[in-house]
Amino acid sequence: MALIINKRLIPYLQLIVFLIGWYLILRYLLPFVTPFVVASILAFVLEGPVNTLTRNRVPRGAAVAVSLVVVLAVLAGIFLVAVAKLAAELVDLSRQMPNYLVTVQAVVDRYLEEMGTLPPPVRALLETQYLRLFGALQGLIELVLSAVRVVPGTVVNTVITVVATFFISRDGPEINRFVMRLLPKAWRLPFTKVKANVLFAVFGLLKGQLILITIVTTLSATGLYMIGVEYALVVGLLVALVDLIPVIGPSVIFWPWILWHIGFGNIIFAILLSLVYASVSLIRPILEPRIIGAQIGIHPLATLIAIYLGIKLFGVSGFIIGPLSVIVIKAAVTSGLIPLLED
Repeated sequence: MALIINKRLIPYLQLIVFLIGWYLILRYLLPFVTPFVVASILAFVLEGPVNTLTRNRVPRGAAVAVSLVVVLAVLAGIFLVAVAKLAAELVDLSRQMPNYLVTVQAVVDRYLEEMGTLPPPVRALLETQYLRLFGALQGLIELVLSAVRVVPGTVVNTVITVVATFFISRDGPEINRFVMRLLPKAWRLPFTKVKANVLFAVFGLLKGQLILITIVTTLSATGLYMIGVEYALVVGLLVALVDLIPVIGPSVIFWPWILWHIGFGNIIFAILLSLVYASVSLIRPILEPRIIGAQIGIHPLATLIAIYLGIKLFGVSGFIIGPLSVIVIKAAVTSGLIPLLED
């Protein structure tokens, strides 16, 4: 009887070991191999066009080079158009910035004078909210500075990713055969299934996040444009980016803005901003589990749990790592690599 119980426990022990190993890989190994992981995903995306060209008697190396150049050119074109539009709005905003700063200073001075006449509880509440807002803005500034610091490393990683994509795509069959020879025979078929499932799901995961960013940007920019905000596209894109930051989210942009207009007596505009803020704040929690779940083939509840745990364990990157972990675990179980569902 004890032997039967032990045999039944083996798959669960295998799952526990797999989870521990996966966590260690994500925590300690992934930062060092990220360019090659991204290159593998890009090589998978290029496989369709490359196969089409090779069937038309184009050498595989040339087919990979042409497909990679076309994809990079399209991405660069989209990026340049977006940057040109954003640059135009930012230039105009920079011209108006001195006027805005003068107005801000006048309002701050006025409120500092009036706070001295307020009852102590009200003054304490306002000071607490000011400190919270200052802390949120400081965190956002630190995030931006961190992003600026990693720009040189990002350029190097991008070059490595492009070069690695070319070699992985060109020599994919040989690399695959080499890896298969390293694996035990019993693992080869499950490994092939896991790889295929994970690549398809990762592509869907990235597609889902891009859909969400597009929806949030479009919704916020459209709403701001409708209520008469001059730099709607810049603010809309900024809202979509800070929406990825757990806890802070769009509130770091909208709350100071709303309070500003309330302080100036623009109550109607403050209400309209609040409506835009409410719609933007609700869209990701409502749509994210459904969109991501639909793209990766996971139930929305499992997707929501994965995102929550991913954020708790890995921070902002948990938006990707959480669902990715569910993808890998599901693929490992259903392929038989972890025979948890044999019975």
